[in-house]
Amino acid sequence: WPVVEGEDPTAKVAEFRLSGFEGDAKPRVFDVSTSAELREIVDFDFDAAAGAVVFQDRFGIGQPPLYLVTTPTRFRRPTAISVEQAAGLRSRDNGAEYVIITHPDFAAAADKLAAWRAQDDRFGEALTTMVVDVEDIYAEFSGGMLDPMAIRSFVNYAVDNWNPAPFFVLLIGDGTYDYKNNSGSSHANWMPAFQDGISTYDEWYVRIEGQDVFPDLAIGRLPVQSAQQAEGLVDKLIDYDRQPEVGPWQTRMLLVSDDLTNPSDPNDLEPFFLRDAEIMARFFVPEDLDLVKLYIARFPMEGRTKPKARDEFIRRFNEGSLILTYVGHGNPEVLAHEQMFV
Repeated sequence: WPVVEGEDPTAKVAEFRLSGFEGDAKPRVFDVSTSAELREIVDFDFDAAAGAVVFQDRFGIGQPPLYLVTTPTRFRRPTAISVEQAAGLRSRDNGAEYVIITHPDFAAAADKLAAWRAQDDRFGEALTTMVVDVEDIYAEFSGGMLDPMAIRSFVNYAVDNWNPAPFFVLLIGDGTYDYKNNSGSSHANWMPAFQDGISTYDEWYVRIEGQDVFPDLAIGRLPVQSAQQAEGLVDKLIDYDRQPEVGPWQTRMLLVSDDLTNPSDPNDLEPFFLRDAEIMARFFVPEDLDLVKLYIARFPMEGRTKPKARDEFIRRFNEGSLILTYVGHGNPEVLAHEQMFV
């Protein structure tokens, strides 16, 4: 087997034998080891009588290949081909200061909130609003494929070309890191979140100008999983606008930080949670906010938990805050391994 220029000279050649194929249709063999570089292997032997396929291929040491061998009759076929009518999101005649991007399942709630924002003139002129179906964004900005970049590209385009340009963006719909439901337990990916390593966040969608890490528009999300949840949250937003609960909580920020302990290694300290919280407090919290710090490190350990920290957090939470920020370990069911909040 000759070595082609650019190939790994340490790569090995292996022969693969597969059986169980029925019929005279010649199978097709694909190397799918890398999804971005699908490769068809055309030089192979097929014994229709034995229903067997034999092929050889080269692959690098420590890089086990993945192949797909199937017959043309097993290929999926489109049920229909139709013309997609563009929603006109690229039209320069568009304009909205407040843009709601929603999954179609939550369109009714999105329309209701947009209508309210368009008439709410408590602080001057009401906002111009527009509801955008995320499926239309995929159709016009990512070739119909679900892609978080499509949402960012749409926002960028709207800022550059609409008049008025968006200033507020609201996403309606929950997302998931398990797009393909490999775990068998994830919900639908109604509205994707941008993923970077182990982190997911939405402000990336509106970080569109310059090389800095700061958002250029205000963005929020209603992480709903049903039309009923969407209607409920929208009703709460409108009710609060109509009858706000005025109080000191509106000028208060609660900053919560995990302690130094690494739950996987008690001898390994993690100072970055306290450090990051202090950086936030010193440089990013507006001076006119009443900053309340709740650092778990200041509370005694009782067994493997810190019940006094939990009690203080719940008290502060019920007291109310305009902003609550948590820096530390956690998962969907608990804040901090000391179980500060479950």
